[in-house]
Amino acid sequence: MAPQEHLPAGLFSFRASHPVAVLQSSLLSQMPGLKVLDLETVSVFGLSQRSRPWQWQSPAYIGAQGVESLAAALSRLPLLQTLNLSGLGLEGDSMATLAPSLRSLVHLRRLDLRYTNLGFDSLASMADFMSCLLHLEHLGLAHNYFQDEAGDERDSSELSAKSMEVVAAFAASLKHLTRLETLDMRWSYVTNPGMVKVMEKAVADVGETELLLQPAEEVGGYNPYDDDEDSWPSYGGGSDDYYE
Repeated sequence: MAPQEHLPAGLFSFRASHPVAVLQSSLLSQMPGLKVLDLETVSVFGLSQRSRPWQWQSPAYIGAQGVESLAAALSRLPLLQTLNLSGLGLEGDSMATLAPSLRSLVHLRRLDLRYTNLGFDSLASMADFMSCLLHLEHLGLAHNYFQDEAGDERDSSELSAKSMEVVAAFAASLKHLTRLETLDMRWSYVTNPGMVKVMEKAVADVGETELLLQPAEEVGGYNPYDDDEDSWPSYGGGSDDYYE
Protein backbone atom coordinates (compact mmCIF):
# COMPACT_ATOMS: atom_id res chain seq x y z
CA MET A 1 0.00 0.00 0.00
CA ALA A 2 1.37 3.40 -0.98
CA PRO A 3 1.09 6.20 1.59
CA GLN A 4 -1.30 8.25 -0.53
CA GLU A 5 -3.95 5.52 -0.73
CA HIS A 6 -7.25 5.89 1.10
CA LEU A 7 -7.55 3.95 4.35
CA PRO A 8 -10.79 2.02 4.88
CA ALA A 9 -12.59 2.36 8.17
CA GLY A 10 -11.88 -0.37 10.69
CA LEU A 11 -8.49 -1.32 9.26
CA PHE A 12 -6.83 -3.95 11.46
CA SER A 13 -3.93 -5.14 9.26
CA PHE A 14 -1.51 -3.00 7.28
CA ARG A 15 1.34 -4.12 5.05
CA ALA A 16 3.42 -1.32 3.56
CA SER A 17 5.12 -1.71 0.19
CA HIS A 18 6.99 1.55 0.81
CA PRO A 19 7.73 1.53 4.58
CA VAL A 20 10.16 4.44 4.50
CA ALA A 21 7.58 6.66 2.79
CA VAL A 22 4.95 5.51 5.27
CA LEU A 23 7.15 6.55 8.20
CA GLN A 24 7.63 9.97 6.63
CA SER A 25 3.87 10.47 6.43
CA SER A 26 1.20 10.66 9.11
CA LEU A 27 -0.49 7.52 7.81
CA LEU A 28 -0.02 5.32 10.86
CA SER A 29 -1.55 7.95 13.14
CA GLN A 30 -4.86 7.27 11.35
CA MET A 31 -4.94 3.63 12.47
CA PRO A 32 -5.20 3.49 16.29
CA GLY A 33 -6.99 0.12 16.15
CA LEU A 34 -4.29 -1.56 14.08
CA LYS A 35 -3.39 -5.11 15.15
CA VAL A 36 -0.91 -6.15 12.43
CA LEU A 37 1.81 -3.83 11.12
CA ASP A 38 4.20 -5.19 8.51
CA LEU A 39 6.98 -2.84 7.41
CA GLU A 40 9.26 -5.59 6.13
CA THR A 41 11.66 -4.58 3.36
CA VAL A 42 13.36 -7.97 2.95
CA SER A 43 12.75 -9.27 -0.55
CA VAL A 44 12.21 -13.00 -0.92
CA PHE A 45 11.04 -12.98 -4.53
CA GLY A 46 13.11 -15.20 -6.79
CA LEU A 47 14.92 -16.86 -3.88
CA SER A 48 14.73 -20.58 -3.26
CA GLN A 49 14.74 -22.43 0.05
CA ARG A 50 18.46 -22.97 -0.50
CA SER A 51 19.27 -19.34 -1.21
CA ARG A 52 22.36 -17.88 0.37
CA PRO A 53 21.54 -15.71 3.39
CA TRP A 54 23.79 -12.87 2.19
CA GLN A 55 21.85 -12.63 -1.09
CA TRP A 56 18.82 -11.19 0.65
CA GLN A 57 18.15 -7.49 0.32
CA SER A 58 20.34 -5.21 2.43
CA PRO A 59 18.69 -3.29 5.29
CA ALA A 60 16.80 -0.13 4.32
CA TYR A 61 18.34 2.43 6.65
CA ILE A 62 15.74 4.89 7.85
CA GLY A 63 18.08 7.16 9.80
CA ALA A 64 17.59 8.73 13.20
CA GLN A 65 14.57 10.74 12.04
CA GLY A 66 12.94 7.61 10.64
CA VAL A 67 13.50 5.76 13.90
CA GLU A 68 11.96 8.62 15.86
CA SER A 69 8.96 8.62 13.50
CA LEU A 70 8.59 4.89 13.98
CA ALA A 71 8.75 5.26 17.76
CA ALA A 72 6.07 7.95 17.67
CA ALA A 73 3.85 5.82 15.42
CA LEU A 74 4.16 2.72 17.62
CA SER A 75 3.21 4.73 20.70
CA ARG A 76 -0.16 5.39 19.03
CA LEU A 77 -0.89 1.72 18.25
CA PRO A 78 -1.82 0.27 21.67
CA LEU A 79 -3.68 -2.75 20.26
CA LEU A 80 -0.87 -4.01 18.04
CA GLN A 81 -0.41 -7.78 18.14
CA THR A 82 2.05 -8.36 15.28
CA LEU A 83 4.97 -6.11 14.37
CA ASN A 84 7.34 -6.96 11.52
CA LEU A 85 10.29 -4.59 11.04
CA SER A 86 12.48 -7.04 9.14
CA GLY A 87 14.90 -5.33 6.80
CA LEU A 88 14.73 -1.88 8.37
CA GLY A 89 18.25 -0.76 9.25
CA LEU A 90 18.21 -0.05 12.99
CA GLU A 91 21.78 1.05 13.50
CA GLY A 92 23.41 2.73 16.49
CA ASP A 93 21.08 3.38 19.42
CA SER A 94 17.89 2.83 17.40
CA MET A 95 16.65 0.12 19.73
CA ALA A 96 17.10 2.40 22.72
CA THR A 97 14.95 5.01 20.94
CA LEU A 98 12.25 2.44 20.19
CA ALA A 99 12.29 0.81 23.63
CA PRO A 100 9.73 3.11 25.38
CA SER A 101 7.21 2.63 22.55
CA LEU A 102 7.78 -1.12 22.36
CA ARG A 103 7.29 -1.34 26.11
CA SER A 104 3.77 0.03 25.65
CA LEU A 105 2.74 -2.70 23.18
CA VAL A 106 1.44 -5.01 25.90
CA HIS A 107 -0.73 -7.02 23.47
CA LEU A 108 2.13 -7.90 21.14
CA ARG A 109 2.30 -11.57 20.17
CA ARG A 110 4.85 -11.51 17.33
CA LEU A 111 7.90 -9.29 16.99
CA ASP A 112 10.16 -9.83 14.00
CA LEU A 113 13.47 -7.96 13.77
CA ARG A 114 15.29 -10.05 11.17
CA TYR A 115 17.90 -8.30 9.03
CA THR A 116 17.71 -5.09 11.06
CA ASN A 117 21.46 -4.81 11.64
CA LEU A 118 21.07 -5.16 15.40
CA GLY A 119 24.32 -5.54 17.31
CA PHE A 120 25.28 -7.02 20.63
CA ASP A 121 24.49 -3.79 22.50
CA SER A 122 20.92 -3.90 21.15
CA LEU A 123 20.24 -6.81 23.50
CA ALA A 124 20.71 -4.44 26.44
CA SER A 125 18.01 -2.10 25.11
CA MET A 126 15.72 -5.04 24.41
CA ALA A 127 16.02 -6.16 28.02
CA ASP A 128 14.35 -2.86 28.98
CA PHE A 129 11.06 -3.75 27.32
CA MET A 130 10.94 -7.51 26.83
CA SER A 131 9.56 -8.16 30.31
CA CYS A 132 6.51 -6.01 29.47
CA LEU A 133 5.50 -8.14 26.46
CA LEU A 134 3.72 -10.83 28.47
CA HIS A 135 1.72 -12.12 25.49
CA LEU A 136 4.72 -12.51 23.16
CA GLU A 137 4.77 -15.87 21.36
CA HIS A 138 7.47 -15.31 18.72
CA LEU A 139 10.64 -13.20 18.74
CA GLY A 140 12.57 -13.15 15.47
CA LEU A 141 16.17 -11.96 15.72
CA ALA A 142 17.69 -13.98 12.88
CA HIS A 143 20.33 -12.53 10.55
CA ASN A 144 21.81 -9.96 12.92
CA TYR A 145 25.24 -9.57 14.53
CA PHE A 146 25.18 -10.74 18.13
CA GLN A 147 28.89 -11.37 18.54
CA ASP A 148 30.94 -11.11 21.68
CA GLU A 149 33.04 -7.92 21.72
CA ALA A 150 36.15 -10.10 21.36
CA GLY A 151 34.81 -11.55 18.14
CA ASP A 152 33.68 -15.02 17.18
CA GLU A 153 35.55 -17.22 19.64
CA ARG A 154 33.93 -20.63 19.29
CA ASP A 155 36.68 -22.33 21.28
CA SER A 156 36.20 -20.14 24.36
CA SER A 157 33.44 -20.99 26.81
CA GLU A 158 33.74 -17.63 28.54
CA LEU A 159 32.22 -14.36 27.41
CA SER A 160 33.86 -11.05 28.25
CA ALA A 161 32.55 -9.50 31.47
CA LYS A 162 30.72 -6.76 29.56
CA SER A 163 29.12 -9.21 27.14
CA MET A 164 28.08 -11.56 29.92
CA GLU A 165 26.34 -8.68 31.67
CA VAL A 166 24.39 -7.85 28.51
CA VAL A 167 23.42 -11.46 27.80
CA ALA A 168 22.44 -12.06 31.42
CA ALA A 169 20.14 -9.01 31.41
CA PHE A 170 18.49 -10.06 28.15
CA ALA A 171 18.12 -13.65 29.35
CA ALA A 172 16.58 -12.47 32.62
CA SER A 173 13.96 -10.46 30.71
CA LEU A 174 12.81 -13.64 28.97
CA LYS A 175 11.66 -15.33 32.19
CA HIS A 176 8.55 -13.14 32.17
CA LEU A 177 7.52 -14.38 28.72
CA THR A 178 5.64 -17.50 29.75
CA ARG A 179 3.85 -17.68 26.37
CA LEU A 180 7.00 -17.45 24.24
CA GLU A 181 7.05 -20.35 21.77
CA THR A 182 9.96 -19.43 19.50
CA LEU A 183 13.14 -17.38 19.86
CA ASP A 184 14.81 -17.34 16.46
CA MET A 185 18.47 -16.28 16.51
CA ARG A 186 19.68 -18.20 13.45
CA TRP A 187 22.48 -16.69 11.39
CA SER A 188 23.19 -14.11 14.08
CA TYR A 189 26.70 -15.25 15.05
CA VAL A 190 25.47 -16.69 18.34
CA THR A 191 28.12 -19.41 18.40
CA ASN A 192 30.16 -18.61 21.50
CA PRO A 193 29.60 -21.57 23.86
CA GLY A 194 29.26 -19.24 26.83
CA MET A 195 26.48 -17.21 25.21
CA VAL A 196 24.75 -20.31 23.87
CA LYS A 197 24.73 -21.82 27.36
CA VAL A 198 23.16 -18.70 28.87
CA MET A 199 20.48 -18.52 26.16
CA GLU A 200 19.66 -22.22 26.42
CA LYS A 201 19.20 -21.93 30.18
CA ALA A 202 17.05 -18.82 29.74
CA VAL A 203 14.57 -20.50 27.40
CA ALA A 204 14.58 -23.64 29.54
CA ASP A 205 13.51 -21.53 32.50
CA VAL A 206 10.64 -20.07 30.44
CA GLY A 207 9.20 -23.50 29.75
CA GLU A 208 8.21 -24.66 26.27
CA THR A 209 10.19 -22.10 24.28
CA GLU A 210 12.11 -23.33 21.23
CA LEU A 211 15.48 -21.64 20.77
CA LEU A 212 16.61 -21.64 17.13
CA LEU A 213 20.37 -21.29 16.73
CA GLN A 214 22.56 -22.07 13.74
CA PRO A 215 25.05 -24.82 14.67
CA ALA A 216 28.56 -23.40 14.97
CA GLU A 217 29.90 -25.81 12.39
CA GLU A 218 27.35 -24.52 9.86
CA VAL A 219 28.04 -20.87 10.61
CA GLY A 220 31.72 -21.40 9.88
CA GLY A 221 31.32 -24.21 7.40
CA TYR A 222 30.73 -22.33 4.17
CA ASN A 223 32.49 -19.76 2.07
CA PRO A 224 30.32 -16.86 0.83
CA TYR A 225 32.36 -16.85 -2.36
CA ASP A 226 31.97 -20.59 -2.95
CA ASP A 227 29.80 -21.40 -5.98
CA ASP A 228 29.28 -25.01 -4.92
CA GLU A 229 25.54 -25.16 -4.22
CA ASP A 230 25.98 -28.22 -1.98
CA SER A 231 27.82 -26.02 0.53
CA TRP A 232 25.03 -23.45 0.77
CA PRO A 233 23.04 -23.37 4.01
CA SER A 234 19.30 -23.90 3.82
CA TYR A 235 17.04 -21.18 5.14
CA GLY A 236 13.37 -20.53 4.49
CA GLY A 237 11.76 -17.15 4.94
CA GLY A 238 8.76 -15.00 4.14
CA SER A 239 5.91 -13.28 5.96
CA ASP A 240 2.88 -15.32 4.97
CA ASP A 241 2.30 -16.54 8.52
CA TYR A 242 1.71 -12.96 9.61
CA TYR A 243 -1.69 -13.01 7.98
CA GLU A 244 -3.04 -16.32 9.23
